[in-house]
Amino acid sequence: MTTTQETPQRSPRPPRPGRGAERVKSAIAVLIALAMLGGLGGGAYYAVHKAFGKVSTTDDWSGEGTAAQPVTVEKGDTAAVIGRRMKALGVVRTVQAFVDAARADDRSAKIQPGTYRLRKHMGAKDALDLLLDPTARVSIKVVVPEGMTAEEIVALLAKKTKLPQAQFEAALTNPRLGLPSWAGGKAEGFLFPATYAFEPGDKPLAMVQQMVAQARRQFVKLGITDASGAPASGDGGANRAPYDVLRVASMLEKEVNSQEDYGKAARVAYNRLDSHQALGFDSALHYSLGQDVPLTTEIIDGKERDNPYNLRRRPGLPPTPISNPGAATLAAAMDPTPGDWLYFLTIDMKKGTTLFFKTNSEFVAAKAKYGIDY
Repeated sequence: MTTTQETPQRSPRPPRPGRGAERVKSAIAVLIALAMLGGLGGGAYYAVHKAFGKVSTTDDWSGEGTAAQPVTVEKGDTAAVIGRRMKALGVVRTVQAFVDAARADDRSAKIQPGTYRLRKHMGAKDALDLLLDPTARVSIKVVVPEGMTAEEIVALLAKKTKLPQAQFEAALTNPRLGLPSWAGGKAEGFLFPATYAFEPGDKPLAMVQQMVAQARRQFVKLGITDASGAPASGDGGANRAPYDVLRVASMLEKEVNSQEDYGKAARVAYNRLDSHQALGFDSALHYSLGQDVPLTTEIIDGKERDNPYNLRRRPGLPPTPISNPGAATLAAAMDPTPGDWLYFLTIDMKKGTTLFFKTNSEFVAAKAKYGIDY
């Protein structure tokens, strides 16, 4: 009898639990490894983060931070660049935390270059808020009054910035200063008086370049030059050359102290120039000798007779501006008040009291009245 032996049936192998989850974890691990090694490029980490959620729940600090830590933002910096800089300084915990905060806030596109007062161990959102706060910017405020000389201005800049004065003096002769061609390489008159906010790390040359650029903008605004720096049309006593206007304005800053009188004093200057009379402005000789040197007949007619800044004895304008004028005196020198005055006498500079005369006899009488004997 023939018998048939049955082959026993094997039970199917049960699936190993969690196999799909392991494949996902492996994929994440590979992606992260490649991202860390640079294998997937700069966006790899973000791709992982986007696809699978935050890799770690501890990639950000919370709160407003601890010790002060300035952070500088350069022109053209991206959120990632700023984030890397802040992470290196200990401000944020991870670059990605800051990038996420920036992507979530449309205002981040308005972050301005500059240095900001941040703190170590800040939450990324808190750090972003400070970068968007103008009051958090660190700056060195310097107020330059009208009528200061270049020498006085560089001393002021050195004092306020704590940088060597010699560096500012060297900057004034740097070919990259930005002076117009008609300046003759002289910076006097081109350091426009205004309030400046310099950033920590700014170099002396960059600071004075700002001042020269501001002066050139004012020249265009007032019609002294066109945008290229070439002479523009205007009254100024029959279309005066820009350097003439600048030199007259620089003397007005030293001779009179009333906005109402700037235009009249400018007219005196042009009337005397046009009639080939010496200007007689003592401010120019004071610029050459020093403000504290008393001017006497012996000085004016003696050892300083041939000084090019001796406008009592030398015809025409001084060789250079004698101060750095502001907008009011520049405007007056460009468009002086109509009149036929040939003389003026400032009897009180602090109060801004200036008298104007048409004749020499009136002028001489006023000098005698106020005890001026030279």
